[in-house]
Amino acid sequence: MSNYLLEARQLSAGYRGQAVVHDLALQVAPGEIVCLFGPNGSGKTTSLLTLAGELPPIAGSTWLLGAECKAPLYERVRSGLSIITDERSLIFGLSTRDNLRLRGGSVADAIALFPELEPHLSRQAGLLSGGQQQMVAMARSLAARPKVLIADELSMGLAPQIVSRLLASLRQAADRGVGVLLVEQHVSQALNVCDRAYILNHGRVVLSGSAEELKRQSADIEAAYLFGHQAAEKTES
Repeated sequence: MSNYLLEARQLSAGYRGQAVVHDLALQVAPGEIVCLFGPNGSGKTTSLLTLAGELPPIAGSTWLLGAECKAPLYERVRSGLSIITDERSLIFGLSTRDNLRLRGGSVADAIALFPELEPHLSRQAGLLSGGQQQMVAMARSLAARPKVLIADELSMGLAPQIVSRLLASLRQAADRGVGVLLVEQHVSQALNVCDRAYILNHGRVVLSGSAEELKRQSADIEAAYLFGHQAAEKTES
């Protein structure tokens, strides 16, 4: 047994037997936001999908709610896991209200989390702005009262004020005891709400520590592991 809600133990993960993540050791405790940073292609999404049960591990193990877990994603969701992918997973032809019902939580609870969605309950989700769609995805997940929430790139393509709103909601959820694992590209904003963070590079953890420790190194982290690698990738493409 483990005291962590979500855990990777010497996890190697990838596709068709080829590992892109190697020997990942990661933990998320109750009430904690843990961030996973890294350049494009470093293995962040692969790590999340494996921890969620969407991909089988190549080696090592994933643990959920204190026990080793080999169940597929849908069974983990029934056990208290929720995942928000970078695609938001809304049904655009359905109304906002109907999308909010899809995870089994109440619409009232979802609107209590994001009151700004109430005027749009009858609108088709496909007609909402990107920020509103992400709010629907998060409100739906949190209204289902998960024990663990995995979120991938909440901020992608969104204005800074929307990002701040979404991250603040994650912090409130963690303060209620939810364990949160977050992949995020806005390092400075994420470090303001998270408790700890890991930095992946070429599929391996190259740095980890508390948010306060990493804040003092944020400029160096972005230069060494994020912006510098992204710039190199753009130059090569």
